[in-house]
Amino acid sequence: MLNGFSPKEASKITGLSVHMLNYLARHGYLLPAYGAQGRGRVRYYSYRDLVIAWIVSRLLAAGLEISRLKQGIANLVNEPHLAEGRASDSLHYLATDGASLYFIEGDGCVRDLTQNGQLAFAFLLDLQHARDEVLAGLSGEQLKNFSLKVQELQPAA
Repeated sequence: MLNGFSPKEASKITGLSVHMLNYLARHGYLLPAYGAQGRGRVRYYSYRDLVIAWIVSRLLAAGLEISRLKQGIANLVNEPHLAEGRASDSLHYLATDGASLYFIEGDGCVRDLTQNGQLAFAFLLDLQHARDEVLAGLSGEQLKNFSLKVQELQPAA
């Protein structure tokens, strides 16, 4: 697939194990954009899924409890800057205090993705860097077709 990535490919690109990707899907943190859910079902991750999985891997590597960030991750998946494919020119920063996720927009506006209103920053992730790291794991037609907007699944030629 040109714009759909198997769990094994997603693991290689994002640094998360296939087991962790399965855990994230099973518990509703990150559902693959393509394919049926459940055991033994073929599923594929979109480019946007890869960026979010990369972010989750860095949050875990920083020692954060992913269960405390579930609502923030769910809202990040639907963040308009990612969901509408606008991320190539508008990715800035994601911040967390270990319990909440905050999206920092280019104009300096900070939005609480967990909607609890507390503003305390302890950890920042550069979303442009996340996208660039995912791009570095792609090649050929995959690079040419990269988009954070989930599109129709395209079979490889």
